[in-house]
Amino acid sequence: MPTVTVDNTNLNQVYTKNTDFIISTEITRSSNTNIYEKSGIVNNSGSNTLPYFDFSTFGINVNNRILTIRTIVLTSNNGGSTRIKPLLYFYNSNNLIGSTLTDNSFFNPSYDESKLKQVCTIEPLPVELAYGNQIYIILQNELTRIGRLDSTGKLYFALLCDQGYTPKSEEKFFLTIKGYLS
Repeated sequence: MPTVTVDNTNLNQVYTKNTDFIISTEITRSSNTNIYEKSGIVNNSGSNTLPYFDFSTFGINVNNRILTIRTIVLTSNNGGSTRIKPLLYFYNSNNLIGSTLTDNSFFNPSYDESKLKQVCTIEPLPVELAYGNQIYIILQNELTRIGRLDSTGKLYFALLCDQGYTPKSEEKFFLTIKGYLS
């Protein structure tokens, strides 16, 4: 067990063990090529709730745990010339009252819903790695974004377009986040 030195200036500090994680999920969008406008949400075909990462599969108590995201990797099977410039919002709930969450809807949650449920945001990911005409990967490293899982160990997210975007029919997005839970 680690030793923590405590003096009279930090009596309220507690040592917490961190648990590293790598977790992934996939979105398969609708079978159309309708153009996304800025702030259009990319979601699973037919879904009207936010997609999520399920940390409960780790086999440890993850309910309401604090998480720190260090790396994001977004892979798409669309090798076309138009690529998404993603923006990610993370939430502790799968729905946002007053906001339509179906694929290619304008994302417009209320102030109160965002204030209550948003746990962190990741700005447009800057590094794009293209692999021929089959896939591309967008990467953001060396992040420090802190949020909290919900009471069931889930972290919900909204994948948005930061600019107009022409998708591939049934385009798939594979999103991986790496970091640690505390």
